[in-house]
Amino acid sequence: MRRLFAIILATIAASTAMAQITPSPDMINRISLQTLSDPAIQREIKFTDQQKLSLTRLQKVFQDEMVERNREAVDLSFQERLAMINELTYYMDIEVRKILTKTQITRLSQIRMQAQGPFALGITEVQVSLQLTKEQREQVNGLISAYTIEQEELFKKVQAGEAKVMTSEERTTRRAKLDNDLLSVLTPAQVTAYTKLQGTPYIDGTKKPAPVNKPKS
Repeated sequence: MRRLFAIILATIAASTAMAQITPSPDMINRISLQTLSDPAIQREIKFTDQQKLSLTRLQKVFQDEMVERNREAVDLSFQERLAMINELTYYMDIEVRKILTKTQITRLSQIRMQAQGPFALGITEVQVSLQLTKEQREQVNGLISAYTIEQEELFKKVQAGEAKVMTSEERTTRRAKLDNDLLSVLTPAQVTAYTKLQGTPYIDGTKKPAPVNKPKS
């Protein structure tokens, strides 16, 4: 499942440096063409041959656009890069939703939620579904904002040669702490509702079950 999350992030990270950017939860919640090209996802979502063809054509269009935008992004600031990615994923999401059925979109949303883990609590639709209070929304958004700012500062230091790119272990440790802090904001009833909202656990091509999103004691 973490492999799926990596695929989602890879789609909106056009270079190694840009991979240090942590997009907003709402941005990641948009439908990724690269995710849809995964054979395991296609089987789970039950794509028709016509849908596969339409998505392949759409992917070529957006790949060409990403290459062109990436050439222009060399001297862009962190915020400008993030705005560029945000714009591309916004329009990509609109076009993909025209191809998929409502049922397919719902299942894909569940799979993405499972892949993202508690980071998905920052998605506006999820917050509304769980009926988070104003205080809870502020706590969740504050935790994610602080994490994003930390990533932004690291990105700047890496660009300036003042820091090294985080190792996989370091990223995992930081995300684990964020995930636990986010889940701790929810009430027991909301944790149950959040688990239900994610739907049936998805097992991808690696045959590993989705992680159980419960706060550590």
